[in-house]
Amino acid sequence: MVGLSQARSFRSAEEYSDDDYSDDEEVQSPIDDVDPFIFFVYTVKVLQVLDPTRYLIFMLALDSHHQAYGCG
Repeated sequence: MVGLSQARSFRSAEEYSDDDYSDDEEVQSPIDDVDPFIFFVYTVKVLQVLDPTRYLIFMLALDSHHQAYGCG
């Protein structure tokens, strides 16, 4: 026979839900702290120094809005 305290400890499956808790809230990676805009500008500046020809081709492929980011 199940005691009263044991009976109270059993709960229906409806009371528990996997949807109430998400592991995603606790997961972090090293890339979380990377700002995509700053990374883009840094990458374009490095490309300009290391490979000017490729930099020019890359800049011509961008629209004027993104070209301003690459030059800034």
